[in-house]
Amino acid sequence: CLNDEDSNIIGMGFMPESVNCTEIIYEIIAHNAFANNGKLEEFIPYYIKTRYGCVSEKLTNAWITLCKKVLNGTETVSGESALCARPALDTRTTSLWAHVPNPYVDQSPLVEYIKAMLDEYGLLGENAAYRKDLMEATRQSISNLSWFFVEQIRLAYGERDIDAVSYYGAELLSLYDIQTAIVSTDEAMLLGRWLEKAKRLGRTSAEKTYFEWNARTQITLWSHREGAEVLRDYSAREWQGLLEDFYRPRWESFISRLELSLLTDKPLEHINHYDEEVPFLESRHLFSVGARDDLAAQAKRLFSALREADH
Repeated sequence: CLNDEDSNIIGMGFMPESVNCTEIIYEIIAHNAFANNGKLEEFIPYYIKTRYGCVSEKLTNAWITLCKKVLNGTETVSGESALCARPALDTRTTSLWAHVPNPYVDQSPLVEYIKAMLDEYGLLGENAAYRKDLMEATRQSISNLSWFFVEQIRLAYGERDIDAVSYYGAELLSLYDIQTAIVSTDEAMLLGRWLEKAKRLGRTSAEKTYFEWNARTQITLWSHREGAEVLRDYSAREWQGLLEDFYRPRWESFISRLELSLLTDKPLEHINHYDEEVPFLESRHLFSVGARDDLAAQAKRLFSALREADH
């Protein structure tokens, strides 16, 4: 098109929203628009060399497998995490418009990619793009696992099995600790940085308070009570700070209610989620603005979590 005298095209671009935006997808589209062929096996070594500064056969094979079996796989994997979902026995998604994930998705291709990436940590551990890719893959695997535990909680409650509800509830809650540690290795995944940026826009104390409230609202409830029924969790982000202070308390409260229902043999009581969530918007709790530097160690915690789930 660029060489066509009758064409008015001057370039191309993308406007991806903040979820399901795996960077390589857009790189492939842009590359293929000008490439002689669209062979993945030829693109991947070029992509890795450009992104990391070096390339190896192991990384090349890992990336090709990731593209073919995960990014272009046939199983439904949600970009959303159950850790961010508003709890209910029929919870299947985080936002109201997402694809329903398969809680039993085969994680082996993604796990093999993570292992291959970890093998190169000594060489590439200081490379920001490599760290981002490793963090995102590990975070996604934990997110996939979270839907498995939510499904087990639902089944256990249906069978009136309080021991199983408590067990899988504890397993789900343990993922918050792992996920928080994983995302804490990336400055872009810190709630503290988001809130501090918002407060810096204020000229007065009142403006700073308002901007912080607005920043907290935008990434959680989004709106007032009526609006939140449609748009809450629209932004659902697995950020350090949000995971511990906003999302985890919701599931802790819900699991306790399930256990109480089974112990007393009474129906599950109605939960006024909005009233329980609003205090987070008014809080002025400070969060870390500095990333931790132990990504490899935290990523390896994924493997023990998968073993615990035998998943």
